[in-house]
Amino acid sequence: MRTTLKRAWHWIAVLWLILCLYPVEYRTSRIVEIAGAAVVWTGALLLWWKVRHVRIGLVLLAVVVAIPLSLPRRAVDREGLAADYCRGLRSYRGVRDI
Repeated sequence: MRTTLKRAWHWIAVLWLILCLYPVEYRTSRIVEIAGAAVVWTGALLLWWKVRHVRIGLVLLAVVVAIPLSLPRRAVDREGLAADYCRGLRSYRGVRDI
């Protein structure tokens, strides 16, 4: 059973690495990439739970990734964003819609 889990984890990790190295810019591939990272991390944590330094490293990796995601974002300049959008649309003045 453990050998089968390890083999499945290896295949998932290889497929995830291929997707990371050769990304396709679709929403589904981005979701699969994030889900694959979570599955690879969880699988590594479960498979090597008895190895203390691997377990600590994986937990620290999760903490390092979670800290920037939990920090507050910077404020968005709404007026500047709207002005840039309008400036970009001016180049389409006089163009007919098809």
